[in-house]
Order: sequence, then structure tokens, then C-alpha cells
Amino acid sequence: QEFHACGISIQAGVTTGQAAKSAVQTRFFLLSSGGRTIIYADKEISMLVKQARKSMERYRIGDFARELGVTPDFLKYCERKGIITPQVEENGYRYYGFTQAARLLEYIKFKNLGYTAEEIRDVLHESSFAQAVETLRDKAGEIRKRMRFEEAVLDYCDEVAQIAGRFGDEPVWQVRFCEDFYFLPHSVEHRFIGEESIRERVREWNAYFPVVQSVYRIISENGQIRTQRGKNVWGFGVEARVAQRLGLGVDEPVQLVRPGRSIEVFAAQRLDGSKGQAIQTVHEVARCNGFTLRGDAYSKVLIKLNEDGTRREYAVLTAPIE
Repeated sequence: QEFHACGISIQAGVTTGQAAKSAVQTRFFLLSSGGRTIIYADKEISMLVKQARKSMERYRIGDFARELGVTPDFLKYCERKGIITPQVEENGYRYYGFTQAARLLEYIKFKNLGYTAEEIRDVLHESSFAQAVETLRDKAGEIRKRMRFEEAVLDYCDEVAQIAGRFGDEPVWQVRFCEDFYFLPHSVEHRFIGEESIRERVREWNAYFPVVQSVYRIISENGQIRTQRGKNVWGFGVEARVAQRLGLGVDEPVQLVRPGRSIEVFAAQRLDGSKGQAIQTVHEVARCNGFTLRGDAYSKVLIKLNEDGTRREYAVLTAPIE
């Protein structure tokens, strides 16, 4: 009889000898490990045999899942991906050997590191130690990139929470020095611009919402800003320092905007295509304080909601001044 456990082969047999004119049978055991074979007596091997038998224990799918803190569906998923291999009986019941637990825990470890099932299978079955370490270096880079994005998302959440109290029935304004930001034009008057260079950048920037935000550019002419049919551009915006930290592509057709000293207006307006209330506030503030409007204005949309049957847009309008 032969048992296998932890890379050890245990063979049990019987030998016959002559003693006092009677046949005497003596049991012996050969234990093989690492190329060496050692003979053990019956009592000496009993513990090893018990351990071998224990290692051969099988568990039904529900029991195995419960012991490892996962679900039966998760085990079946790992089976389909080639991570573990249960014994399937003719009646369809699945049995998992104890040694499958170690492989499953390795899978969970790499899954939590961000590996796909295919990547995990390659690492566990087809990679050397050096290759596995190299994949860990790659994953570390991905994790750092994701952490930078999540930090930027936290900054966004904090900013919205901080300025939320400024939105009310009437627009609220302030004058401050505004940061540089990048603007990606996307459409004019409800029609996409349709350039491939824009599409390529949109595919990249989409992954960084809400740090990247919807922005509406309002044309300035003769010291006045106003919405004009066929001239106002909708697109995407992101602060320059954030774009640099995240490694966003900012080459053409992306435009760098340097607003500098600006009037900022916080307004909750009906979503009817007009920025009239916020624009009127900018003109009144400029006239009363002797400011001259300088260049186009930009409206950064924080959120659009349906409140009591009315679509509203909460946005910050930035108008550069001198």
C-alpha cells in the first residue's frame, strides 16, 4: 500500500522469515524522501501514516468554502480559471483535497494585489521567482498610480463639501487667484467636434472623472461674456497640477488656461441651456468694483440634479479680470 503526503512516499509491505521452525511475518515500511529510502518498523511509522491519511482528507464544496471564508460560487470560478482542480464524482459532487487550500490562498493573495485570474494562473504555474517579482514591481506601479487618483478624488470630495454652503437661491461671488487648468474642447452647440485627436484624449480622460470635470467655455467679446449660438464650447477640464500628478496627456488639442485673478460665481441654475444669472452677476460685480473682464469665462459643473421636478445645475463660473 502506498501513501503520498507532502512529497513523501510511504510504502508498506510484509516479509516472511523462519524462527523456531515456525513462519513469522514481520511488517516493514520504506519511507522515501529526497532520494533517500529508510526502513521503519510498524510502531515507528504509525504517526507518519496517520498524517498521510489526514492529508488525503476530502471536503465537499460547501464545507471547503466555509473553512476558507469564501463561497461555493467562488470555488467554481477558480475551477473554471484553472486555479484549483476538485475531484468530481459521477453524481456531480465536488470534493476538494486539503492541499487545494494552499493554492486557493495564493490565488486570493494575488487577487488582492490586483492580478487578473489569467495573470495569477501564469504566475503560479508558469513563472520563475524572478518573473513573479518583476510582476510585483509592475503591480506596485499600478497601485501607486491608483493611489494618486484616489487622493485626487478625496480632494475633489473635500472641495465640494467645503463650497456646498455657497449655493443658494441667489448666486454668491468672490474674487481670488485661480489655478491654471487644462481644457479639452469636445462639442459646439450640441454637436461633437468629431476630431480623432479629441476622441483619443476623451478615452483617456474619462477614466479620471470626477477629478476631470465638465466645463463650459463662454466667449468674451468687447469686454462682455455671453452665450452665443455657434461659439460656446462644452468640454472637459482638470487642474494643471492634478493633471501633472496623474500623468494625463495634455498635448494638442488640449488647451492650457491661465485665469489668474478672477471673479468666481457659485450658482444653482435651472438647466435650460442658459448661464444668464451667473453671467449677470459677473457683470454687476465687475461694474461695481471697476474690474475689466479679460478673456473667455469657464463654468465648471459640479453636479446636475433633478430637484422637485426641476433640472438644476450646480456650477462655478470663473471670469478672469484685470
